[in-house]
Amino acid sequence: MQEEREKLLRFAYIYFKKGDYYSALSSCEKCLLNYPNDIDALELMGDIKKELARWQEAKDYYGRALQLDPSRRGIKKKLEKVERNLKEADELLKEMQQPGDGYTIGRTSIGIAENIEGFLCYLLPAILPILVLLLEKESKFARFHAIQSLLLSAVLYILRLPLGIILNLFQALRGASSSSIALYVLNTLIGGIIFLIWAWLAYGALKGERNKLPWLGDLAEKWANL
Repeated sequence: MQEEREKLLRFAYIYFKKGDYYSALSSCEKCLLNYPNDIDALELMGDIKKELARWQEAKDYYGRALQLDPSRRGIKKKLEKVERNLKEADELLKEMQQPGDGYTIGRTSIGIAENIEGFLCYLLPAILPILVLLLEKESKFARFHAIQSLLLSAVLYILRLPLGIILNLFQALRGASSSSIALYVLNTLIGGIIFLIWAWLAYGALKGERNKLPWLGDLAEKWANL
């Protein structure tokens, strides 16, 4: 039995050193299945979880190892580092969810902060806004941004046809060689303007603001019952 433990741990260490964390994880899990209180296996499992950025799981394994042997200073240092990583991640998440001045985060049906919900409507247009409209029953703020995102996507899609016709006519009149640079500049300019519009709307939502587009914003407010 002891030979089996050493063999599994040796394979796990080899895989870990080679960066094959999932194979190391498999060997280590087999070891812990037979030897659940093996401190070396618990420490190695914590190391693997840490490398996979599963910090909470790493913390749990280091904690179990220290309960069995509180004198292991190396494990204690690893536990402290993982706890710092978890604390920094929590602080970063709170900072991302921090709304703009004078704005209070409201309740949502989906369970995330409504400024994040509104932001994601512009980050994943057409897909997420539809889900928000179907699932979100409490936050009018999130519904406003979902509707405005859908309206903007629809307008841009509709404008693609006449814009394509104009660009093709321009290319036909000027000639393929002479118009290629002009078309490239025009396409880049249009794409840049569209990107800036999306970015302005998304940033406003993240700050807890309702940046409104002309006409589309009014419609979104009306349909969101604001």
